[in-house]
Amino acid sequence: MSTMMTADRKGLIDAAYTLFSNYRISAPLDVCHFCCVTKQEENEMLRTPLRELPSDLLSTYNHSATTDSPELEEYKYFLPRFLELAFLDEPPTHSSELTLWRMRYYSQSDFTKDEWQLLRSFCLLYFDWKLNHFSSYAYDDIVCVLLMLCNSKTVSLSELLQKWQATDSIAALQHLHFVVLHAWSTTRPHKLKNPFEEDLPDFSETLRNWIDDPKVGQQFRGYIERYIMEGDKAGEVIEEDVSYLLDLLYDCLPY
Repeated sequence: MSTMMTADRKGLIDAAYTLFSNYRISAPLDVCHFCCVTKQEENEMLRTPLRELPSDLLSTYNHSATTDSPELEEYKYFLPRFLELAFLDEPPTHSSELTLWRMRYYSQSDFTKDEWQLLRSFCLLYFDWKLNHFSSYAYDDIVCVLLMLCNSKTVSLSELLQKWQATDSIAALQHLHFVVLHAWSTTRPHKLKNPFEEDLPDFSETLRNWIDDPKVGQQFRGYIERYIMEGDKAGEVIEEDVSYLLDLLYDCLPY
């Protein structure tokens, strides 16, 4: 499913292509040529204009085995396309949590100040976009979104949760309903079902503590009370199925 980009997202992507435009790639790419990337696939990556690189081909690159210290300039060359495809809901990966997983090889010192700030801006804008839209589409699973953005290392889970808590929207409450009632393991109640949470120490614990915080619960309960009493921000009565979910969430939040 491809998504149309709003002006703010398009502006950020255009800025990314400009900022990272000095980076180049050449053969051989820092990938596994034995079983992960064929010569034909590598040649296609090298000759295809970056903005036209298809998601499935970039996914092949993303999930290939690499050397112990993957080539930084090569990754920076591809980064704008990674960000663009994420905004288009066509992440170059089999699991959206892993869209930016290669960032784990690098640190802030490997990027210029402007590059790091752009990556942070992408993460915050991406989270704001997902937080204010809700659907059953797999890439809208908010846990996947949080894991993806925390993998970038440019934002922290605590920072994102603060942003979530300050977001007064029905979609943000629908996402919270999913996390509170459906995201946790039945055998390990303080562990998320998502297996990729194990790649980020304290991720489940931080999210669980936030959900269980009475101050957080009080703020979200206030949002719910107003929506139930007054309708949405346009003054319209919210749909019955959404109202039902909000009622369930309300009863599950801590006092």
